[in-house]
Amino acid sequence: MTWPARGCSQGKSRATPCGGKKSGEALAMGKGYRFFETFALGLALTCAVLASQPAYAGLLTLSGPSSITITEGASSSPQTFTFTNNSGGDVSLQGFGHTFAPPSPDPTDVAGTIVAHPGTTPCILGNIIANGKSCTFEVTWTTDSPAGETDHDSGTTSEMFTLHTSGGGAASTSVPVTVNDPPPSPVPEPASVVLLGSSLLGALGLLRRKLL
Repeated sequence: MTWPARGCSQGKSRATPCGGKKSGEALAMGKGYRFFETFALGLALTCAVLASQPAYAGLLTLSGPSSITITEGASSSPQTFTFTNNSGGDVSLQGFGHTFAPPSPDPTDVAGTIVAHPGTTPCILGNIIANGKSCTFEVTWTTDSPAGETDHDSGTTSEMFTLHTSGGGAASTSVPVTVNDPPPSPVPEPASVVLLGSSLLGALGLLRRKLL
């Protein structure tokens, strides 16, 4: 003998028929299965995309000067940056980034940059850098005239340089840059001013006697 399932009845009744489910429960289960299938498909696609991209962390490097210090009104010498590819495959250079915050404590003590690509292996966008190979570029920092500067302070900021490559890779390095105001002009001491005045008066007296 087969016992009827709990919650259903045999024969003519308005109760839930045996072997069946309420329509709401069936709909909920259908939605649950469809959600699971969609989630599983999305997860599989994400894993496939991640698996197709090389892991670049620590395999693409960019190195440059440890720090730069300039006196306002002057320029730095060209500084070399080196990009190295150890990713296991070739990469192409896709973009260049340069960012920095306003210098502190004086935000007006800021340096501009000039980027050049000399040498036999320049880091030029579109170039392909083979695995185990490097390329270089140069940066020169320039400053404005210090005319009108009276506070004789400085400004320091950290400048970030980044090279972007194919496959979503990137390599960055940070360089602290300090711009110093020129030293203040020396103020003559009172004794020096008196001596200078006496010398001028003596010279004028000698000139007057010669003219007479």
